[in-house]
Amino acid sequence: MKLNYDNDAKIFYLSSTYEEKEKAKNSGFRWNALYKQWESNNIANVKKALAICEEKEEKIENIIAELEIKQDKEKEEKEKQKAIILEKTSRYEATYREILPYDYPRICHYKNSRIVIYTQYEDKINDKLWQKFQARWNKTERAREIKPIEISKVFDFCNANEFVITKEFIEAKTRIGKEKEKKIAESKATASNISIPAPTGLSYLPFQKAGIDFAEKRQGRVLLADEMGLGKTIQTLGWLNLHQHDAFPVLIICPAVMKLVWKNEIEKWLIAQKKIYILQGKNGNKVKEDVIITNYDIVEANKESLKTKNFQTVILDESHYIKNYKAKRTLATIELAKNVKYLFCLSGTPFLNKPIEGWTTLNLLSPNTFPKYWDYTKKYCAAHQTRFGWDLSGASNLNELQEKLRTSIMIRRLKKDVLTELPAKRRTLIPIEVNDGDKESETFLKRLKNIMINRKEAEKKEMTETEKQSYFSQLREENSGILAEIEKLKQKAVEKKLPFAIEYIKNIIEEKKLVVFAHHKFVIEKLLQEFPQAVCIKGESSEKERTEAIEKFQTNKDCNLFIGSMHACGVGITLSASSDVVFLEFDWTPATHLQAEDRCHRIGQKDSVNIYYLALNNSIDIRIAKILERKSNILEQILDETEKGEILNQSIFDELIKEEVI
Repeated sequence: MKLNYDNDAKIFYLSSTYEEKEKAKNSGFRWNALYKQWESNNIANVKKALAICEEKEEKIENIIAELEIKQDKEKEEKEKQKAIILEKTSRYEATYREILPYDYPRICHYKNSRIVIYTQYEDKINDKLWQKFQARWNKTERAREIKPIEISKVFDFCNANEFVITKEFIEAKTRIGKEKEKKIAESKATASNISIPAPTGLSYLPFQKAGIDFAEKRQGRVLLADEMGLGKTIQTLGWLNLHQHDAFPVLIICPAVMKLVWKNEIEKWLIAQKKIYILQGKNGNKVKEDVIITNYDIVEANKESLKTKNFQTVILDESHYIKNYKAKRTLATIELAKNVKYLFCLSGTPFLNKPIEGWTTLNLLSPNTFPKYWDYTKKYCAAHQTRFGWDLSGASNLNELQEKLRTSIMIRRLKKDVLTELPAKRRTLIPIEVNDGDKESETFLKRLKNIMINRKEAEKKEMTETEKQSYFSQLREENSGILAEIEKLKQKAVEKKLPFAIEYIKNIIEEKKLVVFAHHKFVIEKLLQEFPQAVCIKGESSEKERTEAIEKFQTNKDCNLFIGSMHACGVGITLSASSDVVFLEFDWTPATHLQAEDRCHRIGQKDSVNIYYLALNNSIDIRIAKILERKSNILEQILDETEKGEILNQSIFDELIKEEVI
């Protein structure tokens, strides 16, 4: 057997007989079938073969020595290079190409907008990667992939588990971190330079412009989760003003009590003239208008007819109404909203304390961000099995959920964030529509109009002093009768609007504290039956009961509702724990209302106070509310105390009956 060296191929080979094959094989040489010879370029194997060969090529020892020196130098150079790479790796400066030759068992890399994890097949870390990040196997890359949204957590995990982390990953982490910070800042923004069309005489507050800008950047699919009273409706309509040509027809689904509010706000804020239809009962087939307003309770009944309308935009006001993903109204709403181009979900209660209630809204708005029900419940609802089945009522990883929402679909600002832009008090009229209307009010108002026309005609005639005295005596008697009749109509109005008012109150106290004022005892008693946890001050309440009620409302975070009689709560009490006031009934003088409002708007109150007048539409009730709202707003602009005092204590009765002649 002879040892040779092929200088062209740079390889050692053995000239041997068939009988000597075992010797060649034991030396570590491999068989080359093409050239029919045993070959090796491993110096250790060559030395073994040299010791057993009978013959050898001339100067073979010199060749071996030279190659040995060369390999040692290469090995030394490789070790130096490896040390450099190791140092770069510890600083996260080594690229994937630099790392690859060293066969690290665990590598964390970033490629094609995905986190790529390379591990050994049998490595137990793979189970943890699946459990923690649902890392999925990519056959092409022969590696596991994780979505970039988890990049900070993946970095912490890989750092703690001795992964080599590539420069590409670190650069992506920095870039994604900056993008995330930018998106979070956008979701809290209180100002924007965006130009938005607005009706003549109206303008958007800076934070409302920021909300419209956010919706525009999110391609019209957004969760508007601003605190109550910051104008989510106005922001939505402002965005529609930007999209007059591609956002219609529009479907608005809201609580029944808010349908007329939406109609009024659309007529006030939309710059384009659009036909509006308020859907009542099951008559969706007749609808051809640009904007259709309906309520959650009748969506299911009108679903099939509404599906044919080709809506471009769906607006879900108080979107937490679809929190039960099994309810018929939720399923119907999903069918109508899932394929529309633009979707707005409005809710001042962003369900962060009970994340399961947000699943339907979030999956509807952004199925790519929130794709799988069970993944969501396990991660954010602390889902666990009990002997009664799965419990999904918990909450977990709330900071992560908040961040995920803010970087994708949600904008939320609190009143404290924009307080300098808000007036001290803001009054809003909430008209309530009932199916059977208020025919008694209509009949009375027609009769009142005739009475006032007759009076006007009578006053044109010449009268003696005796006739004047008789006429004014008759007027006083007639006015007493009118006043008594109006009082009866007011009571009937509050009876009709109570169910809607209760629903409205429930919505607010889910999120914050609320003060409700009424006048009649039966109204207060009905509210206490519906809200037994509320505190209350009535005319007959003792001083001790008053003090305890105020103390509990002001200091107990679980006490969210105060119910009070307007006259019993007019002076001497502070309810500044709430910045929201609802009036269910109306007094004849603005002073009574202003005194009641000021129970919340006290020294030390740091919030702007929202005041809501709940009034029955097309009735005497709403006429009184409109006069009171107008008078109260005028009063705040009057600086002269004498003039203000006169208006404050002046009954609005005369103004009400005069309106019937104008």
